[in-house]
Amino acid sequence: MRKQQGFTLIELVIFMVIVTIMAATIFLGFDMALQQENVVSNNANAMYIGQQRMDLIIGQRIENGFSGFVDPCVSLFASPATDNICSKNAFAFGYTVSSTITTSWSGNANLTSIVVNVTGPGSATLSSLVGNY
Repeated sequence: MRKQQGFTLIELVIFMVIVTIMAATIFLGFDMALQQENVVSNNANAMYIGQQRMDLIIGQRIENGFSGFVDPCVSLFASPATDNICSKNAFAFGYTVSSTITTSWSGNANLTSIVVNVTGPGSATLSSLVGNY
């Protein structure tokens, strides 16, 4: 009697079921990753817009000195040079940007806290502590 080599039909069916379950799990993971891609992209845009505003505020230190921290986007004298950063970039993509500048942070007159919040399709909060040293 000769021994047959190969797989039985039951073994082949079980193998196919296992491979199908594994493939479905992998495709489900890809699908979830693609759904989250939009959220990550929106948050990256919010972070970029917030970083532009933070750079603009901190850049005012060069012109106005340490005690002159202002957000030029909310001041009455916003210049055409800051107009693109202040409004066009944020509003074109549906974001709202606000900033809070706290002088004498934690009672220390040599520290100023700057917080920029961006909300919209994505969100980001940037904070910076600037010292007068």
